[in-house]
Amino acid sequence: MAPYEIRADSAPYPWSMGAWLALKQSKQEFEELAPTPAKQSPEILYEGRPIVGFLEIFEHLAARNPEARTWPTERTTVLHARELVAGLTAQWWMLRDVLAEGPQVLTGETQGRLEPLFRQWADTHKLFGRDGAYLFGRWNMVDAAFTPLVGALLNSNVKLDRATSRYCEAVWAFPTVRLWLAAHPVR
Repeated sequence: MAPYEIRADSAPYPWSMGAWLALKQSKQEFEELAPTPAKQSPEILYEGRPIVGFLEIFEHLAARNPEARTWPTERTTVLHARELVAGLTAQWWMLRDVLAEGPQVLTGETQGRLEPLFRQWADTHKLFGRDGAYLFGRWNMVDAAFTPLVGALLNSNVKLDRATSRYCEAVWAFPTVRLWLAAHPVR
């Protein structure tokens, strides 16, 4: 039996997607359990014990396999990456509600609530990611955390500026995201 288990939730772009991507990125063996209704937050099981929330999951996986380079490598960059994931957690309820309803409900009001996040993505890429398409240049856990939101955005009526659109398209084209999509067709 694999040491990790994950139960996908049944939202169109589930939060469990980010945890699944993180498990793959950190090269951990895991078993995928049958889907359940949308969860309040991402969760994996390690040897039967729950690990809940992106930051907790990512820290656990990084400690288990540091060679996987799941976080950026420079200290200040790692701190900013953790801040982004913590910010995602702080915005959890608004984003969770938007994603749980599916992409067709992303409205102009949602657009206004997402604009600060888009600016944060652009600023992060400008500071740390110039060498690649992802927020910190190279794909890492932060991109995995934002992938469910990216999927909803790409399939919505929310207007994306050029930088946000490029980032979203790069995330959606990432090979591990394509693997997830092949195994979990979006309704």
